[in-house]
Parts: sequence; structure tokens; C-alpha cells
Amino acid sequence: MNNTPLSEPYFIINYLEKQGLFNEIILVTSINNGASRAKLIDVTDRRGRYVIKHTHPLLCENDINMMYFYEKEWKFYSLFQENAELTIPQVIYIERNPDYGNIIVFPHYKRIEYSLWSTELQLKAIDFCAKLHSLNTQLIKELDVEYKNICPDNEKLYSSLDDWNLDDWNYVLSLHEGHFDKEILKSILKRFDRICDILNSHPYSICHGDFHADNIMLNNEDLVVCDWQNVGLGKGASDVSFFISRGKAAGIDMNEDNLIAYYCERLSNYTKTEINKTDIYNTINASTVFVSFMFWAYYLKNVDFNSVSKVYNKMINSFIALNL
Repeated sequence: MNNTPLSEPYFIINYLEKQGLFNEIILVTSINNGASRAKLIDVTDRRGRYVIKHTHPLLCENDINMMYFYEKEWKFYSLFQENAELTIPQVIYIERNPDYGNIIVFPHYKRIEYSLWSTELQLKAIDFCAKLHSLNTQLIKELDVEYKNICPDNEKLYSSLDDWNLDDWNYVLSLHEGHFDKEILKSILKRFDRICDILNSHPYSICHGDFHADNIMLNNEDLVVCDWQNVGLGKGASDVSFFISRGKAAGIDMNEDNLIAYYCERLSNYTKTEINKTDIYNTINASTVFVSFMFWAYYLKNVDFNSVSKVYNKMINSFIALNL
């Protein structure tokens, strides 16, 4: 793969130049995109600054599942570009090329530093969630997505209590022996099916699927929500839960109760239906327990006590609040 020109930024830039997209390029920078295998390129020319998102089976090492998500995102941008209700990135250029893969070009938007996530910006993000979750689910019918029941990987689930792998809760808590109660993890395990039942209950909404601060940019005073490869059907409150939990983990000061109350208010306004706050809290608590129990231990395996404590206590408090 390293020998293919597809892995070189200038390959796709030269192609786009031939399409007349850029005018006298000044600067090109590859963007670190974490675990994603999409190639992101920051381009500045005489007219402005842009971001290219380029995906191709070779870039994804022929990972069919990964390409499915990027195909879905490509379709999403094609479908929703004219939807004025959602502040998503403006698409300057979009193409599905049989040789070069999927190409989308956006304007460059400003990243919001964690320290700048004011209460006002947090409320704007929550309002976006409420607006998205109020949309008719038929709008994403062409994306060929359907709700898939959330169910635990039993092999991974039970290893969380029985094995001493680097990525399980037993290992994490053993590093802080005497500070955490391991027995309550067994209580969570015994009630895991009931937690999944809450997350699988109707109604379903259009969900972003990866809604957190790093996927939200600024366009002047407006928020722009990007990275739609995980868009699908689900419980809208899970987007809210993820936004809050990831934000707090990043050190953003968030008033969870106020944000959830605002979400209920805005969702009630958009749907013209009174939203039951208890149902929202139950979904958020169930989502917090599910995600924390199944996935967070992997990221906490060698971090400090305070970081582990925040995630662990939030998981336990959410589980207790469910009163299962």
C-alpha cells in the first residue's frame, strides 16, 4: 500500500487541480485523523482554505466494514447538502471515482479548543442534537440503515470479570487496589440484558453516532457538525450522553442536569410532543453504563487514579440511578 500513489496527498490534489478546484496552492498539510483510515488533507490556495476527505479501499487496507461507513457518509452528504435544518459542512466538491475512491472537499472550519467550550456553545450543540433527533427517520432511508439491537459481545463481557487482560475492568481496578468495589461490576453484569432492553426500546431517531466536541467545528458563530460515517437509527439521548461523557473526560466543565433539561425542552419544541424527562435520563444512564462497562476499561488501563475514578463513579452512579 505504501507504494501506491493513493497514499500520497499530492496525488489526489493534482487530480482536483485538473478539475479546476484550486487556484495557486500555497500550503498543503496532512491532518492527523486518529484511528480513522480516511485521508484528511488541509489545502490553502489563493481563494481560501479547504479540507479534503479521501477514502479508498486501499487506504482502508481493503477493510469492507470501514468502507461501508465511508460510503454511508458519502451518501449522507449527497442527500443532506440542501437540508437547511442541519448545520453540516458545506460540500464544495463530491465525487465517487472508480479509480480514485470517494472524494469530498469542504471549507476549512475552526476547531473549538476544549477551554473555549462555553455554556452557550454546549447549549448550541444540545440544540443541534434535539433538531437532528426530531427529523423524520425516512430521510435516511436511502442510506440503507436499519436499527440493530444493542447486545453485548458475551465473550468480551464475561472476560471483563473473569480474566486479567490489559483491556478489562479487573486489570484497571487492580492497579488501584482497595479504592474501588469490584462486586458491583457483577451486579451490572447480571442486569446487562435489562440495560440493553432500555437502549433497544422504541422510538428511534436519526443519530449522529459519534457526537462529541472534536467532531463539532465553528463557522463564525455557528456550530458545524462533521464526521457522519456513523449516522444511523438509535436512541437520540445516546448522542447527548456521549457528548457529555466525552466532554467531561476531556476536562470540559459541563452541567449535565441543565444540558439534559435543555435537550428535553428543545426536543419537545421540535417534535411538538411533551418529552418524558425520566425516559431520557433512563436512556442516558443505560448508555453510560453500557459504553463504560464495555469499552472504557481499554482506555483506562494505565492512566491515573483520578481519571479512572471519574469514569468508574459515573458508571456506578448511572447504574444505581436506573434502579434495576
